[in-house]
Amino acid sequence: MVKIKLIYVIILYLMNFIFVKTSELKLQEVIKQSEEEIQMHARELFQLVDSVSKFKEHVGSKISEIGRDLSETAAAVSDTYRGACVDIDIERKKMRERK
Repeated sequence: MVKIKLIYVIILYLMNFIFVKTSELKLQEVIKQSEEEIQMHARELFQLVDSVSKFKEHVGSKISEIGRDLSETAAAVSDTYRGACVDIDIERKKMRERK
């Protein structure tokens, strides 16, 4: 009877030991998978940040280009307006001279 109890305790101990080792192996596998996923997401995040940075640089460059174009257009409109005013003044002088 004592032998049976001892065998029963040993079997329970071994089952518990196997359960613990199996759980440890599963935990190690889950940790490995988690670390791989973290690395994958970290790479994706880095690519996204890099992409956003490049886009920001592109937008800044575009805004500068648009600003330069706008300044040139404003100067051209101003010059055209001044020229038109001069032309109108010349025409007025001609009309006065004719009278």
